[in-house]
Amino acid sequence: MTNKTPIPSSLRVGYVSDLYTSIAGIRPKNQLDMLYFWFGELFITASPSEGQGKTPPEYSDVERRIYAKEYKGSLYGTGSPRVTHLIGRLCGTSDSNRDKERVSAELIQKRVSSRLCKEREPLDHFLSEVEKRVVSLNEAEQEQFYEVLVEYCVECAVSYETKSEYEREEELFPMDEEVNEQVLYNAFYQLCRYEETGLVNAYAWLLLGSLLRNECGRLARIYDSSFVPLFRNPSETGTLLDKMNYLVHPEAYEPVYYGEDTGERMPDIKWYCDQCGDRLDLQEGFDDHLSEWKCLCCGTMNRIDPEEVYDSEEDFRHGIHRQEPEQLMEVIANVKKSAGNSGI
Repeated sequence: MTNKTPIPSSLRVGYVSDLYTSIAGIRPKNQLDMLYFWFGELFITASPSEGQGKTPPEYSDVERRIYAKEYKGSLYGTGSPRVTHLIGRLCGTSDSNRDKERVSAELIQKRVSSRLCKEREPLDHFLSEVEKRVVSLNEAEQEQFYEVLVEYCVECAVSYETKSEYEREEELFPMDEEVNEQVLYNAFYQLCRYEETGLVNAYAWLLLGSLLRNECGRLARIYDSSFVPLFRNPSETGTLLDKMNYLVHPEAYEPVYYGEDTGERMPDIKWYCDQCGDRLDLQEGFDDHLSEWKCLCCGTMNRIDPEEVYDSEEDFRHGIHRQEPEQLMEVIANVKKSAGNSGI
């Protein structure tokens, strides 16, 4: 690796942005420019009439409002200390612990994540912009970028794992363990594909995860690591009573896959029943897009999830996942070796 700059170990959007800009030789002038560089189309935009009178544009929910002027048509910001701290909160550079900035930043994250959950167009636009920038790197720069992202994922995972619960809660913008793992896992999974599209998807997950923080959990429940819509049982999007009814009478529901990928979600993976050991993927009707599968031999419900994939039967017996720090460090060495032999 030619980049001698130490790899950060915290999932912050400023750090994630620097991983690319340091290789591409691009330096945004300030935090607002950096956010606009990656996320300009994702923020709530002002209408042409807003900002022209005495009342400035605003983000608002039932309880609070954030007043600021329009910035480049989509991101709001002013030179006031409050908004400066707010942007610092989003970027992870603010040392302010004022509740106003925290709640205001969470409000913006919620609005952005809601758009991505409800509208496919802004997500596709974001992915397209990330792809353009990644493709603009030459072959050597892409290889360097790939190595940096792999190391960054590992550093973040190891750092989070070694922190105490108190240290995690005392961070400026604490992140739930489940969401943190989802973001890093999705990014790392894509990097292990050794493809340019995998590099794009991995970086997109890191950018969104570091900006949206806990709100990114909403995206992780909708999309898989390649941003393909996940399978959902009808009960999973219904009412609470509907979900409870599904647990009691799953046979009354017809599972449907709503994603774009009509092939196998996890090709070449053999699935075995946790109870009787029968090959699930050979049973009639099996689909690895499903979140669960009821074994046709013994009736046991088995989770069909990447987290249930082990390298060997021995690893399964001992409960060893690749997500563990020691395993990740071993994987990183193999990934770098493979990358050096075959490229991206």
